[in-house]
Amino acid sequence: SEKGRSESVQHLPVLLNYVDFIVPRLPRLRHHLRYIRPHMVHVIPYLDKLLPYVDLFEDHPQASANADVLTAYLGWVLYVPVLPRVLYLPVVPWAITRLSCYLPRRWVRPLLRRRRRRLAQRLATQAGRSKMRCLTWEK
Repeated sequence: SEKGRSESVQHLPVLLNYVDFIVPRLPRLRHHLRYIRPHMVHVIPYLDKLLPYVDLFEDHPQASANADVLTAYLGWVLYVPVLPRVLYLPVVPWAITRLSCYLPRRWVRPLLRRRRRRLAQRLATQAGRSKMRCLTWEK
């Protein structure tokens, strides 16, 4: 859809910072791309914390399909100092993927809507600043 494409374009400036990390993994993670795209607005705030664990979820595209729900319920875990290391246990990525299918969305919908609005405002502000910068450079 047109709205999904325009949102994807909005995320490009943020994702450019991660090109060196993402591009070598594209062949292995290609089956995640169509699932994760609608949820990028929810994943971007956690991207720095998620990168070390991306390879662990290579065989679990369902986690990408439910990334919005996972970040709403479990995003805080990434900020607790030692807790994310649990993800390295072999069964944990599988368990999180299974859990993502059963977590109710209705309780986190207001949070997800707020997060989408906040990121859209932040990206619009950044785009406005970069336009201003271009105008000042042209003079």
